[in-house]
Amino acid sequence: MISHKKFITSGELYDLIKNNDFIGFDPMESAFRTLDPEDSGTLDLKVLNKMFKKFGYPKMAFNEQEALLECLDVDKDGRISINDLREIFNYFKERRQEEE
Repeated sequence: MISHKKFITSGELYDLIKNNDFIGFDPMESAFRTLDPEDSGTLDLKVLNKMFKKFGYPKMAFNEQEALLECLDVDKDGRISINDLREIFNYFKERRQEEE
């Protein structure tokens, strides 16, 4: 795949997930589990802050955290679940198909 790189672009991630040819492997679930080390079924802002810090971004202000939660919590239940991320992915997939 792309193991020689330190990071991948959002387009490369999209292509990896879109072109998933592995039977029984769900790359979205695998990525989610990486971000949910306690297997709680949801992502919290603490984990997301750590992820952003690891990528070199400064700590998010409280209002930025609220905005992120609002954007990622598609079903508005106050948590970021894998289903929320699937909805976001499907939204971008549909938009990309419209552009082609």
